[in-house]
Amino acid sequence: MKVSKISNLVGLVVIGTTLIACSNNDDNNPTSPLETNYKYARTTIAPVDEIYYGRAHVKNEFAPYKGLTDEDAANDLLPAKARRNGSYAWGVAEYGNEVWFGSLNNGWCGWMMKHLKLPIYSTAFDSDILACNLVDIRRPGQLYIYDVTKGKTEIIDPSKFNNAAGQNYAYDITTGPTAIKDGQYVGEEAKTYGFRSAGQFDGIVFFVGHANLSQDASAAAEGFLRLFAFNAETRTYLGKADFPYDSVRRMTILKHPDGSQALYTFMGPDTSLGQAGTAGTVGLRWVGTKEAPLTGGDLHGFEVVTTADFNYEGLPGEFVQTPDEKGSSRLVVTTWAHPKLGKDEGYQGGRMLASNPMPQNGFSKADPINFEMIFSTDDYEVDANIAKGYEMGAMTMHNGYLYFGTMHVGHSGGYDKVKQAFPDVFPAVGDGEYSKTEQELSINSWRASSLFRMKMDKFLTPEQFKPELLYGYDKMWTFDGNVWAEKPNKLGLSPKFGPAGWGEPLNVYAWTAVTHNNKVYFGGFDLGSGIRDYYDLVRGVSTPQADERRLGLETKQPDSFCMGPNNCVGVEYIVSGKSWFDVAVNNPMFYIYEWAMKQPGAANKSGADLIVFEDLDNPAKVITYNGFGNSGNNGIRNASIIDGELYFGTSTYSNLGSNAGFEFYNVAEEQE
Repeated sequence: MKVSKISNLVGLVVIGTTLIACSNNDDNNPTSPLETNYKYARTTIAPVDEIYYGRAHVKNEFAPYKGLTDEDAANDLLPAKARRNGSYAWGVAEYGNEVWFGSLNNGWCGWMMKHLKLPIYSTAFDSDILACNLVDIRRPGQLYIYDVTKGKTEIIDPSKFNNAAGQNYAYDITTGPTAIKDGQYVGEEAKTYGFRSAGQFDGIVFFVGHANLSQDASAAAEGFLRLFAFNAETRTYLGKADFPYDSVRRMTILKHPDGSQALYTFMGPDTSLGQAGTAGTVGLRWVGTKEAPLTGGDLHGFEVVTTADFNYEGLPGEFVQTPDEKGSSRLVVTTWAHPKLGKDEGYQGGRMLASNPMPQNGFSKADPINFEMIFSTDDYEVDANIAKGYEMGAMTMHNGYLYFGTMHVGHSGGYDKVKQAFPDVFPAVGDGEYSKTEQELSINSWRASSLFRMKMDKFLTPEQFKPELLYGYDKMWTFDGNVWAEKPNKLGLSPKFGPAGWGEPLNVYAWTAVTHNNKVYFGGFDLGSGIRDYYDLVRGVSTPQADERRLGLETKQPDSFCMGPNNCVGVEYIVSGKSWFDVAVNNPMFYIYEWAMKQPGAANKSGADLIVFEDLDNPAKVITYNGFGNSGNNGIRNASIIDGELYFGTSTYSNLGSNAGFEFYNVAEEQE
């Protein structure tokens, strides 16, 4: 028997194998468990960056460069826990045997408030593995290097990294503008709170971070992204540059027909992190040099390679390269719904776009990308308003087929769009007030991730592109202004292998996809684990009736919302006549959780999902449905291939204890 290198990995902590498959609602499809022989091992974990003494405690201090350990917390004279604030291995780039990546810190705390509609003061709570308090989660993202051969992750410490002449990484990483005034960025404070994208070309590593600007979304506000450049070989910081866009997801090297290569990226509008959502949309090609990476082109070493009409598209999510019927190279790009969709003329929803044939030396300002649509989420979704909340997720090419999935940002998607369309039917509800109408809206507008596959052989007749529905909805709920009704999806297709969410109704995001060793892997974002931790703390889930929810249940004392040390207020004083418990169980987050726990599948099994397609004819096999055995892992954000081995970077809702923070796992199939 051939044994994978996984058994010899340095730093091996967790080894697992799975014996389950995605559940299925179609009696004609296989539903019995499929045995898989995939092995996984945790190879690194987020470093401790804080000793946590309790909510809003005066001794809490974010210290990412101190080299803290779990033992520091265990040996403290006061009761304390080791805290790992780095929750997402977010933007990643590979260089040799290293993965360079940036974090988003404490992302789940903001997710509950922004995308699941849990009132902000009810997000303040402490469980055994999560401290989620507004005053204690404002920890800026950091940059890391994971050395695969050593199984070690080091933070990029300003005191230990070289600076190029005239550069100061220590200052740049801790500052950022607070507002835009008259077209100029103003104010400086710690504002780079997460690094969503990264890329590497010719030994130069780029990271792109977000800042939280004060903007009026009704104005023509520009966004803000800060790009950092490093020489990976010499470990030298080369400088920063600021871009007037809201967000960026991927930076990818594309091969040109003449054999040359270049690094490309797309930037665009977004509101998911609090941005105004009014920035433009652009495709960029790096034209700088190793010696002067941020010089030249149209924007700090990058040349614009898209046309003006591309501004009507939403944020580009993923992009891949594939040949057309004549052998010409094409670019396929997915987008998120534009924040202005439905408000201003011409703006587009979540779509898949195909480019013109790539010029011999790549796309440029002189030979730009021109796109045409080959798929829209509106082709599938039956409710026109809910379709406006769709975003296209991960995708990958394999054997001439494009595999792709959808993303749904919780109740910021369909729920918000339906409510905005029918304000008289769905009026505002007071915090802590039960509403059957809200409960119905929360459930019927909910969408889990759907997966598709499409043969990429119709570029010359794009109207003939037809996807297969692998996992998805046979029927969906739609609201006509008066009543809810279930209708078949607009493609007229039944899912080939199973229901949306790949068997889990709270799996909302096809977050990463990769082709490796002739197999297609998808990693998801499963909301169930973080929500379950919250409601396990509040109480056990019983029935949906409000009176039964409150009857005979022991809860914590009304909790406190803290704005700073010694500045905490009980929730019952914020919401007159209502307790923390009232607010916690009367909102869209609870309604969808309560519903999901009663659905078929593994919705009550906490943790992220990783599945693999081994061929065209069979359902995906499940490698893990429980976050690789760590239920704190709620998502699988990135995939890296190093020396022929496959690694996945995770996201987590957990920030306390020895299994908190982002992790990387090596995944391999044992060969006989």
